[in-house]
Amino acid sequence: MTRDLSLRGILSEWLREVVGIEGRLPRTLGKLFAHPGFLTRATLEGERDAYLSALKLFLVANLVIFLVGPYIGAVAFGLDGYLDERTAGSVFLRAFVERELLDLGMSAEMYGLRFDFTIAQHAPTFFFLMIPAIASLTKALLPSRLFGEHLVYATDFVAWVIVMILFGNIFMRVMGIPLDPLLEDPIVSQVATLAVVAALIGLTAWHLNRSLRTVFGLRGAGLWTRTVLIAASLVGWLYAYSFFLFWSTAVAVRLS
Repeated sequence: MTRDLSLRGILSEWLREVVGIEGRLPRTLGKLFAHPGFLTRATLEGERDAYLSALKLFLVANLVIFLVGPYIGAVAFGLDGYLDERTAGSVFLRAFVERELLDLGMSAEMYGLRFDFTIAQHAPTFFFLMIPAIASLTKALLPSRLFGEHLVYATDFVAWVIVMILFGNIFMRVMGIPLDPLLEDPIVSQVATLAVVAALIGLTAWHLNRSLRTVFGLRGAGLWTRTVLIAASLVGWLYAYSFFLFWSTAVAVRLS
């Protein structure tokens, strides 16, 4: 059989390789959202052939966020966000940036451009580092299970996070069009932000609770305790990583 080496042929071959012609991606996404933990459980039981593997799902999600993310503001780390008065530690960060401008003899606009360009190069490490972080956390809470099980669980969970970020940003962009006049009011904007954050925390807690029960068989107080500990640790890890990203970027800008 002669291989089709045209652009269309090559792209079709890659598409089949990534998602499969039998529609594994839609089925995988359906289970990922409707039945948290199902895919991980299927992997551990050797019954995941009808769905994308954890690694392939993660890579597909990363590819999509790489292609689409810049246009919808997904996982957007930038200097303005760090210096926003609503950000924890913004007063200290603003003072630091002001000293850097004096030391480097650089305008605020130029520093911001360099900072945002540099941090965009570092930001993709976020999701890759999130997998071993979550796997290590669940391993510490459930030491009797093999680390490989925790790694699969963490990979599926991070894929869910990526897809949620994508859909969430798209939804907020669409809803923001008719709501823009209302959001100009600072109080309404703050309430809307708190509502979105609360919804995300609630949805993440629900997903964690369901997936921990499905994958690790947790029930009762043990299930809820671990759900709260993991959710709180994720919030702490997110803050710690964002500030690590800030300081590593600031050092890179100074040395450039």
